[in-house]
Amino acid sequence: GRAVSISDMATIYNMEESHVKKHLVSLAVGKFKLLDVADHLDPAAISVDTKFQVNTAFKKPTRRFKLPNPSLTQLLSGQSVDDKIKQERVAHVEAAVVRIMKSRKSLMFTTLVGSVVGQLKLLFQPQPNTIASCVDQLVLRGYLARDS
Repeated sequence: GRAVSISDMATIYNMEESHVKKHLVSLAVGKFKLLDVADHLDPAAISVDTKFQVNTAFKKPTRRFKLPNPSLTQLLSGQSVDDKIKQERVAHVEAAVVRIMKSRKSLMFTTLVGSVVGQLKLLFQPQPNTIASCVDQLVLRGYLARDS
């Protein structure tokens, strides 16, 4: 088969080299070697330039393997998962506030919070301080107005 290096795989799949290395080494070392190290190196000596190829001699028709999926943190390079989730939740809260206020025109804040929590309870449990900050942002942007 064709040998591919860790750096080539990282480029192809747009992942960090350290994550690709971890997954490829786990498939090349251990009880069942699904991959061969092209240079037959010691696992500790594997670098990003080490080439891997499919082990064509491997045959186990009764054995099943679960290949590890890259986690969400590996796919989101440069941005933490918590920040991404918080941004998405703020967008959901703002959309819910705008929908509710568009249909009801005028509400007390506590009623608005209850309605937003009711709309979003299937997705996540929004915190009242998050709802309050979203309402403030919507007021600053001109989507909502406060009664005096």
